[in-house]
Amino acid sequence: MKTRMDDIGQSLIEFVVIFPLAIFLIIGFIDLGRGVFYYSSLSNAVREASRFAIVNRDALIDVCDNPADNALQDKVLAFAFGLTTPPNALRKQDITINCPLNNPDHTITIEARYTFVPITPGIAQLLGNPAGIELTAQSTMRVSGAAR
Repeated sequence: MKTRMDDIGQSLIEFVVIFPLAIFLIIGFIDLGRGVFYYSSLSNAVREASRFAIVNRDALIDVCDNPADNALQDKVLAFAFGLTTPPNALRKQDITINCPLNNPDHTITIEARYTFVPITPGIAQLLGNPAGIELTAQSTMRVSGAAR
């Protein structure tokens, strides 16, 4: 069977049209997986730090009495797998702690924010923030009894 030049040209044009779209979708799916992984890691780190706070009452009292003592922030950073590498690492100032001493229902709330920078071109701009996509995780746990 003989191939005509028109068939080869048509195949080349179809490849040129489809290939960039296919690459964009593949990279986009990889980025989506990275985003879900980072959110899961952030959520797990905040939950583990909250659990540490309600189990270790002495550490909780120290953090509430002295906000400069960042033992709970250190716990979040210790459990934040994959989020502590530069250039866009999770930092202590991205973690907020609401102590039960200031809260009448005796719950501790830890919240962390992380800016996810996708590798897919144009995704961050489409979602409205060229710096990246902000991921937020929060954990609230009840402290048995008062903190003091």
